[in-house]
Amino acid sequence: FVVVPRRNVHPKPERLSFTDAAATPLVFQTAWRALATVGRVRPGDRVAIIGAGGGTTTAAVQIAKLLGGNVAVASRTLAKAEGTRALGADAALSFDADHPLDKVLWQWSEKRGVDVIFDSNGVATVPRSVRALARGGRVVVIGATTGPAVEIDLRTLFWRQASIRGSTMASFHEFNAVLDHLASGRLKPVIDSVYPFEQAPEAFRRFDGADLFGKIVVEIAGA
Repeated sequence: FVVVPRRNVHPKPERLSFTDAAATPLVFQTAWRALATVGRVRPGDRVAIIGAGGGTTTAAVQIAKLLGGNVAVASRTLAKAEGTRALGADAALSFDADHPLDKVLWQWSEKRGVDVIFDSNGVATVPRSVRALARGGRVVVIGATTGPAVEIDLRTLFWRQASIRGSTMASFHEFNAVLDHLASGRLKPVIDSVYPFEQAPEAFRRFDGADLFGKIVVEIAGA
């Protein structure tokens, strides 16, 4: 067992299994704060989620749709982006060296730019995410998995009156909002796979693989 402050404990929604509940807190609260609070997604906004298959991105797709966004998921693997359509994505896009991310997003937005871009990649994608913004658009950065040292052309920001915002975790109020939506079924965790504790090394190997889609849960017997 573990000991935590009482205020950090929340009742598990009855709708969620313990496996679902284990896969829920960090990814959904991170995505909620990034899109609802920091990104200020409003109905009709064009929202791009960069990357597909991770726990946070699968949560972000659902939240962006719940907030009324027109949602595109852009990934280097088109098949993974297509998989997010079942979560509510309106468009599945792929990008590579010959089809740069900013060009792909610009075309999808009908050359109007994207209102909110959810990006966890860092140096590999953030500069091109900025180039794809609409006037007044926001890139919300929640991670830097490919590296943190990013070079940005500031002219894009001031001419479009755009912004880059950082976001992580959530407040108690935001987490309670997420729990309400999970309890109602409007949001649902995506489980890639479940491993017993004895197979934890295999779970990590799965995590490092290219086929991951959703969260990996490790179960402890008797818990």
